Amino acid sequence: MLYEAYWDMTVYEMLEKMNRRFGEKELFFYREGKETVEISYARFFSDCQRLAGYLESKELQGRRVVIDARNTYEQVVSFFAVMSMGAIACPLNFDLPEEEIAFALNRLEPGLLIYDAEDETLMNWPEQERSPASAAPARMSR
Repeated sequence: MLYEAYWDMTVYEMLEKMNRRFGEKELFFYREGKETVEISYARFFSDCQRLAGYLESKELQGRRVVIDARNTYEQVVSFFAVMSMGAIACPLNFDLPEEEIAFALNRLEPGLLIYDAEDETLMNWPEQERSPASAAPARMSR
């Protein structure tokens, strides 16, 4: 079976193998206005590597990284990049009420927050409410 070829791999190894095997073939696509954006395995792997490198430079291995985002390309890249560099991906439901997001953030004590521009106000939760281990938010952009 196909999945057995990936059974004992890390997320990074899986992404690397898929990149080698499928390269410029289309992995998925999304609409941006009236335009269709096609994403190849190679581009997805490259984007994941770039973000994973940034996360590694912030010494986030083994730390929680909260991803509060809509269903976007950037959200998918964030999720795979976080896992591929050895951090713990903690997706949050972007529709949660503000007080539940603040509760989750304090309980999770994330090393980094990744979020959509639409949630800018929610992610600026007061410094005094942050746990000492929490880091500043990082907004997603295209």
